[in-house]
Order: sequence, then C-alpha cells, then structure tokens
Amino acid sequence: MQAILNNWLSGLATGQNYSPKTVESYKIDVEKFIEFITNHNGKAPDTGAFGQLTIQDFRAFLTARRKQGITQTSNARAISSLRSFYEYLGQEYGIKNEAIKLLKIRSRTQELPKALSLEQFKEIFTQIKKQKDGEWIIKRNTAIILLLYGCGLRIAEALSIDAKTWANARTQASMVITGKGNKQRVVPLLKPVINAVDDYLAVLPYEPTTHIFFGKQGRLLRPEIVQKLVRQIRYALNLPDYVTPHVLRHTFATHLLGNGGDLRTIQELLGHASLSSTERYTHIDTKNLLAKYNELHPRS
Repeated sequence: MQAILNNWLSGLATGQNYSPKTVESYKIDVEKFIEFITNHNGKAPDTGAFGQLTIQDFRAFLTARRKQGITQTSNARAISSLRSFYEYLGQEYGIKNEAIKLLKIRSRTQELPKALSLEQFKEIFTQIKKQKDGEWIIKRNTAIILLLYGCGLRIAEALSIDAKTWANARTQASMVITGKGNKQRVVPLLKPVINAVDDYLAVLPYEPTTHIFFGKQGRLLRPEIVQKLVRQIRYALNLPDYVTPHVLRHTFATHLLGNGGDLRTIQELLGHASLSSTERYTHIDTKNLLAKYNELHPRS
C-alpha cells in the first residue's frame, strides 16, 4: 500500500504540478484515513478493500475528525484528497467506489482575507529597525518585508529569488515570479523595494548565487525565520493574532484596490487562476468604505 501511495503522490507532484505543500497535505489526509479504517475494521485495508468501503465508513471517518476538533475546511480538503486517491486507484488498478462520490460536506462560508492598515504596516516597518540584530540582518528583514508587501509575494516566492533573477529584475524594474502550479506572473518593482534589496546585498557577508536571502549561518533563509520575525513584531506591537507574513500579501491587494486598482490587474499581480479568489478583497474594501462613511458622515 505504501508503494501505491508513493506512486500516487509522485504523480501529483510531477504529472499535475501540485505544490509540495499540497502533496504533503494529501499524503497526510489519506494516511490518516487508512489509519482510521484499520482501527475501524480491525485490519489494514488492501487495494481490494478500498472498493468495498461504504458511505457509512467515510462518514464515520469525518465524524471522528470533527470530534477531534478538525475544521470543516480541513475535512473538505480530506474529501478532495480521498477522491484524488480513488481516481488514481480507478485508473491504475480498476478499483471503483461510487460511495466516495456521494460524500458531501456542507458549503462553507469563505473566510475573508485579513489586511493591515497603512499605519499598522508602518509600525511593523519601524519595529524592524529597532531589532537588536546585526546591520545586515536588519537590512535583510527590511528587504523581505518590503518584497512581501510591495510586490504581493508569498514567502517561498521571495526566498527563491537568486542573484541572476534580481540583477535582471532591478534593471527592468519588474520581476518574473513562478508561483503555485508553476504559474508565472510579472510584478513591478517599486523604487523603495529595489533600494531595500540593494542596501541589503551591499552589506551581505555571503556571496549570493542560487539565492540572495541567507540565515545567520550562511544557509538559505527558511520560511520559519520570517514567520518568527513577524510573530515577534506582532507581540511587540500588540497586533492581532492573524498578522503573519502572508497577511502582507493580502494587505498589498487590499491597499491597491482601495487606491483605485482594478480586479483584473490585481488578479494578475497576485497570480490567481480565478477572478473569484481576487474578488474576496472587494468585501474588505466595501467594509472599510462603510466604516469610514459612518465615521465621517454628519448624519452617521
């Protein structure tokens, strides 16, 4: 069974261009399901057993997860993982199970992305300069925060920038970013972003080649370090718990929309495959607009 799982996961990564994070999530979901069925039926399932499981088996799995406090969103993803696995079993081994197609989960309200105000972002930016790290560390952190906010990048996208990419990007004042599913997009580079990265590279004690962002020991900077940085700043400034590096990407989109950016352009800048993903930001902007109206209107 492990060999079958590995082949399926390899196909997701190479054949369907799923991100490593998604592949890992699918792996965990199916392994948890196999563990549950093993305990539920008293023996580990073989390939044939997967074709004989009933809708009650699948529902029991979801019920057990809910009792563990697992969210509806995570259960919806688990269903997607299982359906993908069953599709693979059908194609490669002829194993069919119609029960998995009957499995449904109630539609969930899509959570609106959180965003910072401009004042909150400025506080974060100022707090970085108060850190008691060396000069190159402070300049590195400043450059990363500006890339996340100024270009709407994900952490992995920012940390994947190499010296050659940066050299071309700063000359053209734009950068080609490869995001989820190997989808490429072009993002413009504002002068403050270019200056921040150049200032950092000017004092960097290591030679940038395959990457430009380094940890203290001279290795590729890990996403956890950036997450820890933002967490420390969040505590220092008493900001809400939702403030993470990814919120800077949401803030980028929200501020663009609030200053007249159109949805199609923001969609391209974020690399969203569907406009519906970008439309979520209109709800944030409308909420902010109504709040400002109620605050300032003489008859509010």
